[in-house]
Amino acid sequence: DFTNKNLILPNKSLIYLSSDGFADQNDSERKSFGLNNFKNLLFSVKDLSLEDQHAQILFALKAHQKDEPQRDDISVMGLSI
Repeated sequence: DFTNKNLILPNKSLIYLSSDGFADQNDSERKSFGLNNFKNLLFSVKDLSLEDQHAQILFALKAHQKDEPQRDDISVMGLSI
């Protein structure tokens, strides 16, 4: 079942949509990035341009992942309203 919700957002709001792949990505010790780390990462880049956010998010993923293969789909989309 789906329910429609109406949201009133202030100007310059950001909305992030993502799959669970980023938070679930493991490092060489099989430790996942983690949902709290992912939320903290998004919070830390929220004031940057969307291009700079993209670069920082990708850098954080590569720094965590290192040489480990990607194990799941990773989708992250930021919308500036």
